[in-house]
Amino acid sequence: MLQFVVVGGGPTGVEFAAELHDFVSEDLVKLYPSVKDLVKISLLMATDHILNMFDKRITTFAEEKFHRDGIDLRTGAMVVKVSDKEISTKVIKTGYVFMLDFDKTLG
Repeated sequence: MLQFVVVGGGPTGVEFAAELHDFVSEDLVKLYPSVKDLVKISLLMATDHILNMFDKRITTFAEEKFHRDGIDLRTGAMVVKVSDKEISTKVIKTGYVFMLDFDKTLG
């Protein structure tokens, strides 16, 4: 199992997550058909929406597209620590610290 975590929901982070999804779902599956079920892509954003510097319609479109594509979008989650086993995020609204455990997230 392979998990990609993109930190930041600005233009670069959103574009990278979208292109990575396209690579896995359109190109990589041609060589390795079972890989689609073994890859997870997550995008973490500290604010309430991705692409918040653009018009709300663009933000809404991108968030809905990520949802349709199965990209795990976590807004309001500020990254506070990264290690080789997990990423710790702080939920902005509550202050709760949540850990993405790479060994258990997919399975």
